[in-house]
Amino acid sequence: MVTDPIADFLTVIRNALSARHKTCDVPASKMKAAIAQILVEQNYIRGFKRYEDERQGILRVYLRYDEEGQPAIAGIKRASTPGRRRYVGKTEIPRVMNQWESRS
Repeated sequence: MVTDPIADFLTVIRNALSARHKTCDVPASKMKAAIAQILVEQNYIRGFKRYEDERQGILRVYLRYDEEGQPAIAGIKRASTPGRRRYVGKTEIPRVMNQWESRS
């Protein structure tokens, strides 16, 4: 039983990047596909594809590295968890531009 599927999804990506894998597979869901789509739009991953199986399906994530072999995602963590929710106003959310945080 998975208690926090989003944290598990991020952990699989983090572990695959540290092991220098080209892809990683996770159990599919609409929420994970939506998060993966955002990661594609922000150029953190190359893409993803859903494969059907007898259960819920598999989401294959294609990881991105730069020319020197460094991962496109330097650090990834979840700030708000089911056990500790973190609420912020829209003006408190940092803007990320070219991998740099901007607090404007």
